[in-house]
Amino acid sequence: PETVRWIGVPRESEPGERRVALTPSVIRKFRRLGFGVIIETDAGEQAGFRDSDYEKQAAVVRSKEEVWGSSDIILKVRKVTEEEVTLLGNPRVLVSYVFPAQNLEFLDRLGKAHPELTLLAMD
Repeated sequence: PETVRWIGVPRESEPGERRVALTPSVIRKFRRLGFGVIIETDAGEQAGFRDSDYEKQAAVVRSKEEVWGSSDIILKVRKVTEEEVTLLGNPRVLVSYVFPAQNLEFLDRLGKAHPELTLLAMD
């Protein structure tokens, strides 16, 4: 049997950010592709989605530490913070806004801390 790959969706930490990287309606599509989805408690709250909306689509709702520590792929709207880098387990892929040209030092630290990480900058 194939191992399930986990897509993690953390709650956005940027003050005033109301978006969430994954809506409940999209989870079914990822599940059909063989992915499990783990979402941080209240991650969709500011966007109008309750934890129960995610659970109805078979997503697993967990703590911030569990999302960051156990996901193979992290989907995030805003740039990863320094705190979030310390929470990263061993993800293979991180998808978020990064603004690479303006964050060279951050990208260097991230690359040294997680040399196997593939970063997909949405900007």
